[in-house]
Amino acid sequence: MTKPDTIVIGAGAAGLAAARELTRAGKTVAVLEARDRVGGRVYTRTDPRCAAPIELGAEFIHGDAPLTFDLLREVGAAAVGESGSSWEVRDGSLIRSVDDPFSSLPELLDRLDRNAPDESVDEFLGRVTVDARSSEIARWVRLAVESFDAADPAIAGIQSIADEWSGSASLEGSQYRLTAGYGSLMDRLAASLPPLQATVYLQTIVERVEWKKGGVRIIARRANETLAFDCERAIVTLPAGVLTDGSVTFAPDLPSDRRRAIEGIKTGPVTKIVLRFAQPFWTGLRDRQLRDASFFFGPQTGFPVFWTRYPQISPLVVAWAAGPYSTRLKERNEDETAAIAIDEFAGVLGLDRRTVDRELEAVYVHDWQRDPFARGAYSYLATGARDAREVLARPIESMLYFGGESTAQGGRGGTVEGALRSGVRAAQALLAAL
Repeated sequence: MTKPDTIVIGAGAAGLAAARELTRAGKTVAVLEARDRVGGRVYTRTDPRCAAPIELGAEFIHGDAPLTFDLLREVGAAAVGESGSSWEVRDGSLIRSVDDPFSSLPELLDRLDRNAPDESVDEFLGRVTVDARSSEIARWVRLAVESFDAADPAIAGIQSIADEWSGSASLEGSQYRLTAGYGSLMDRLAASLPPLQATVYLQTIVERVEWKKGGVRIIARRANETLAFDCERAIVTLPAGVLTDGSVTFAPDLPSDRRRAIEGIKTGPVTKIVLRFAQPFWTGLRDRQLRDASFFFGPQTGFPVFWTRYPQISPLVVAWAAGPYSTRLKERNEDETAAIAIDEFAGVLGLDRRTVDRELEAVYVHDWQRDPFARGAYSYLATGARDAREVLARPIESMLYFGGESTAQGGRGGTVEGALRSGVRAAQALLAAL
């Protein structure tokens, strides 16, 4: 390809959606991706010994997601609704949750003055927890912030958390999974790019973005080779964690309001482990009471949440540690982290470790905070940074445009739908400026 009209940095959901929008408008695009695959924080592995996809990154379609479902229909992919029962370890016993444990959260959030100055989740909970009822709800609020949002309650702003929970991807919305895995959708999205208009460069690590009147130059590294890409405009879809860690420099530096926005967008750590068993043995336990088990909430130590792929019958169980839980695992190696997950899953089921080990066939681990091309799983907003996503999303001198889930709006931060929409939005803003 000759000099492209636009360079898109990142071949995750946002970058691929932006490239697709630009090529549909007749533009030429080069997509630069540091990994050896497309998808970014969508990371689906396959194993010939298991029919179900092994989702080490994004897994669920959250709530109302019209763009995602439009893509599914376009490529003929299938999704199934998440259902089944939830179970909680309480006072040492595994009990079935009669109601959705998160359904009471709005009751506590009703006490939040949406026009008041922002405060941290910890500060809010300390102020409104006054009795046994509110203490119990606060316990679930904290678990949701730490596990659903991968956020630190001491840092996360309650106003932005409330914005998200009342948005289209709220905790109370429906959830779906792709039967073939999210990665299949990303692969199809990449394959839909016209080869005469778009080129995806894998294993191409962007190190510097030079922007000035007349065009943009991207300096990247592939193996031991330094590459330079020139274009008129660029769309940056790097995760907020990568924008923060200094691995990519901008010359000149970004405007101060964009830098403040980036500092206010935090990337939550997540350690995700998939356990593959010989069979879904838990379905036969407790007189088959667990045959429709979907979620298990443990005693909140290392991995507070486990889930199955129900209603799909699968031998896979996900162990999930996010936010402060993942941070506490940071110094552990993969074997140590996996051992904690297996021990705690056995404890949730009331079994000894040896019983679970006899059924265990494989373990798959990904720690997103250690991933150099992510530096965390997905974003949340610090106290006082409620408008940070909108600020970062503003074009800079009609030359630099920002997408990615950290710029997603309407309560869609941290979702693939939000990432896809942000890529389309950035591309449309660029086209409108021409």
